Amino acid sequence: GQNAEEKLDQGLKLFHRIFGLMVISLADKRASETAIRNLAFNVGFISATFAISLEIVLDSHGISEWAFPWILNALGLHSFVVWKVIESIIIHDRGLSQTIVHHLKTIEETMLETMVWARDSPLYNQLAECETPRPPKYEEMLRSDLRQSLQVFFRRIYYLASFRIRRLAEILDVSPVEIWTVFEHAMTDHLHLFQDRHIDQIMLSSTYL
Repeated sequence: GQNAEEKLDQGLKLFHRIFGLMVISLADKRASETAIRNLAFNVGFISATFAISLEIVLDSHGISEWAFPWILNALGLHSFVVWKVIESIIIHDRGLSQTIVHHLKTIEETMLETMVWARDSPLYNQLAECETPRPPKYEEMLRSDLRQSLQVFFRRIYYLASFRIRRLAEILDVSPVEIWTVFEHAMTDHLHLFQDRHIDQIMLSSTYL
């Protein structure tokens, strides 16, 4: 209908603005033509940026039937592909309201805490293709041979987990180190435990081992 077409048009305009800001930022940093070309032809990045642009428009209008994660299903995109563009969008588009920024950070956490761990997540195939097909421990991150995108992902997961584990330890009056040790062991040696689960479930289980 006309309403949907209007939202699509608004989303396209926002996408072009955001993507243009990203390209200008690369140019200002005197990035190589190859780097700019890689961004311009990165289908996954472009699709994810377009999806978040549309999400911003839909959320701004408060359309409940199109609430997140509707946009991922509509475009056939997995959260593991989409979560990584959110921080870049927030950094490059300073015109976003605090309300929108808060919404984007909220859906980023939603994706990281549960959606990226779905059984059909590209995470598992990408990890299997690595020379060492397992997540690194936190202290191994700097010398990990994982591709950069996976390193960024696991750094973000560890950051999110450390914050929540500290908060959980305060509530339960237990040592955060013990919870962290079990959680990290599950991450590095038993990643299958995360499939189709919320990371908070793994943390809570870690308090009883």
